[in-house]
Amino acid sequence: MSTSTLQVASGVRRKERMPVFDVLRAAAAILVFLYHYNSFAGPATSGIAFIEEGEWLILRLGSLGTNLLLLLSGYFVAHNLASRRFTYPHFVLLRLIRIYIPYALVLFLVVVWAMVAPGESRVRWSDWSWALFGQQLLLWPGLFPEKPVLTVAWTLSYIVAGYVVLPPIVIWLQKVEATERQRIMTWAGVVGITFLFAAEGHIATRATYIPMGCLIYEAQVLAMKERSPFLYWQAITLGAIALVVRVMLDGQLVRIEAGDLFRGAYMGSGLVTVSAVLTSGLLLQHRHMLIEHTAWLGPVAKFGRTGYSFYLLHGPVVKVAAHLLFPWMALRQFPAAAYWLAMPAVFGIAAFAAFVLYQFVEVPCRSLLINSAELDAQSEGKAVAVRKPREADRAMAPTGPVADLPR
Repeated sequence: MSTSTLQVASGVRRKERMPVFDVLRAAAAILVFLYHYNSFAGPATSGIAFIEEGEWLILRLGSLGTNLLLLLSGYFVAHNLASRRFTYPHFVLLRLIRIYIPYALVLFLVVVWAMVAPGESRVRWSDWSWALFGQQLLLWPGLFPEKPVLTVAWTLSYIVAGYVVLPPIVIWLQKVEATERQRIMTWAGVVGITFLFAAEGHIATRATYIPMGCLIYEAQVLAMKERSPFLYWQAITLGAIALVVRVMLDGQLVRIEAGDLFRGAYMGSGLVTVSAVLTSGLLLQHRHMLIEHTAWLGPVAKFGRTGYSFYLLHGPVVKVAAHLLFPWMALRQFPAAAYWLAMPAVFGIAAFAAFVLYQFVEVPCRSLLINSAELDAQSEGKAVAVRKPREADRAMAPTGPVADLPR
């Protein structure tokens, strides 16, 4: 099974899918869904000890899903821009179109929801204005102190910024013909700088994850030459330790007097955790064909392909479901556990809505852009220009069907 994907160049080529990326995107989407569902179900389950313990863990892990999506975005920026020729304006244009068309449609639906149920909307209908709509459409929340109407705008704003800011670094590395170690050092420097700015509160922590994805790609290029199984176990061990540190520090920073030190440890542990998840997933797929030999992961990967649509829609779906269902359950005095027993049904509705958006908006947009790029290339008499891959790139070549660029 293969899927057409956009080539960020003067033409288009087909490439394979590596479903491990779809599985990771699915895991990230599920974590974020649980986090937002908990914000509505949590108040109804207050006082039930075993449920509150699970909700506590969901709150600790939820943001890791968003961070993993950012990391995947950075990884694919480096992977696609380093492995073939491209034009910077064309790359940015195609990426923005892929992001903005589904986002604008969901934003419009949220505006309609604000009209239908003004008390349940993040922004009241009376507060809506063209200026506010323009700010949301331009994804100002996150980069600027604006309130997001769609919560996911926090993340999308940094993904878009990464698509705009990171390609010039890739171009420069290509022009100077940097070695693999020089590329690693460059991206490590970018990660270090963004981490320091985030630690000082000048930018959000999520800004660190996109260049970290680029660093992981370059480190993988070098590491794939090694066949030692210890690399996988090192990644797992380091990630497990970092996850424990992050969970223990989350929610405790205000109580710790040495706030700056522990905030830095919290930020760093989160970065290491998701980096270890991505690294170990890549190593497992590359060396053991994880997805091909694990049948139940196939449907997970299939769901992961709709990850961007699900990411956009899950919040509104949860909010509508809570608005319609939870008051009815409260009126009939359902037990607290029932609010979480209803979760699979809400998840199913969100997954179905995401499939519809993916099938009827994302896929046609992608096909339209591919056809447009092919016509442009033909009209200019250009063939698809593909740079000769680096030796390490060939060693990393996926052997199964590979994820679309993160959306």
